[in-house]
Amino acid sequence: MIIPMSNIRNLLRTFTWTRTVACLVASCAAAICWPMNGMAQYCPSSADTSNYRWSFEEAEFIYTGTAWSQTDVATGVESWDNVQTSVYLEPYYGAFTDIIIDDDDTVPDTLAVTQRYNYGNGAYGQSPCWNHPSTYCGNLCFGNSNLYYANIHFDPSNMAGSAYGWASIWGVSDPTAESYVVRMVAAHEAGHFMGLDDIESQSCSNPSYAQQYGTIMNVDDQFYCQMFFGASSCDGSSVPREFSDWNLYPNNPCNECNENLNCSN
Repeated sequence: MIIPMSNIRNLLRTFTWTRTVACLVASCAAAICWPMNGMAQYCPSSADTSNYRWSFEEAEFIYTGTAWSQTDVATGVESWDNVQTSVYLEPYYGAFTDIIIDDDDTVPDTLAVTQRYNYGNGAYGQSPCWNHPSTYCGNLCFGNSNLYYANIHFDPSNMAGSAYGWASIWGVSDPTAESYVVRMVAAHEAGHFMGLDDIESQSCSNPSYAQQYGTIMNVDDQFYCQMFFGASSCDGSSVPREFSDWNLYPNNPCNECNENLNCSN
């Protein structure tokens, strides 16, 4: 499905339940797609410490779909590694699959949706470690406050439709616009994995400023400011705030749990 050009409102919504679902919609009308006047000359925080949070210093992601380039998906997700040092995002290498990215044309009226699960409510069942402490890291409990993993669902039809609408605005070919959209969407959804919320009040006047003042967590910044390479320094400043009162542990050996003991957090 191609998102109609008459839909001039860029919508981004996040819902927080026992799981968090973040939806991204972007389309434009040519008359309004140029960078907006005025720009917030500060870095807003998208941190939301009320969400359950990731517990480890690194996370592995895998893209199982075929619609998009593995390189473009990885460029978007790994852009976070250039702007923050709290959690390192890396391609799956055989240890744990923490972020599973796939193609799903059934996602309604959005470009992508992120579903986050804690140890008690995983989509594939409850983790065996739920409510048990780490075997080797005494302060770590795998409870309802701790993020277990996330699923990111791309809607290829909506993403392609958005890219076709923006290609002429950006002055690039359709395939190039698709590449840009994939990178931005992947980076945005990876931000939700980190626990960051959407921001709806940012704008920028010049795409060259985007990496300094723009945020990938705002759909206007992404598309108007041409944030084709993902997370910005502003985004990076939100991550330490997200984990400011939270302990992050090395994956090994902290990810093992003692199922003979119970804990709560």
